[in-house]
Amino acid sequence: MPAFEREMVQHIARYFPERFLMMEEPAAMEVVRMSIARCAEHNVEARRDVCLFLNCALVLGSGFASDPKFSWAAELLAMSGTKDASERMTAVRDRMLRQTEVFHVEIDDGLVQRLTRIQQSAREIAGSGASSTGIDITRHLSTHCPEDVACFEPKDVVAFGDYAANKATEHGFSAAQDRSTFARLLFLLGAECDTDPQFHWIGSMLRQKPTSGVDERMELVLAETIIRMQKAMALVSTLTKEYDEQGSE
Repeated sequence: MPAFEREMVQHIARYFPERFLMMEEPAAMEVVRMSIARCAEHNVEARRDVCLFLNCALVLGSGFASDPKFSWAAELLAMSGTKDASERMTAVRDRMLRQTEVFHVEIDDGLVQRLTRIQQSAREIAGSGASSTGIDITRHLSTHCPEDVACFEPKDVVAFGDYAANKATEHGFSAAQDRSTFARLLFLLGAECDTDPQFHWIGSMLRQKPTSGVDERMELVLAETIIRMQKAMALVSTLTKEYDEQGSE
């Protein structure tokens, strides 16, 4: 298994270079091991099928199989009585590809811009005093990112709102600004991004105690995430340019 794990880390570096550079190699190994463990829970064992699961985890977030907005993933993985593991993983892969045709989550300037918009809207609702139950979060998502919300079934968006509200409470967020901002981060990066090795700094920063008076954790998390993405994108661009120049010599 260690050899396969190393092979999968190399797979991430080759096919998902921005994500690999963003999370760095130790975290990439954690993502691989997490995916292998979750595959075992669904009786997915073949190398090809584990690789497909890993690809979905990298694109949709390591917790995609239990992410409320991707309810189709849990449904397809649960069809062990009618489909074998390879059929299920092929179906999951195909559904993931269709999902990403409309819900774009690749590491690029577009994702950075969406994260920046979260920062801006957070400042706009600061001190609004609005409540932030699951229903409120669902409304907030529909208002501030309607294009993304339209990519999902309404029932899944509602389920996600409840999920995000509970997670916000677990992290000690009380202000509507922080809870709504946190929910949008989960929506964009994956429902488990606070525990996902791909975004290991998020969990670390959220475990810090809130500063007195104003909870600055979300602002810091967003800023750090944007910086890491921009650095990874710039490095991949530089490496690609150098490779192309060497090939033309």
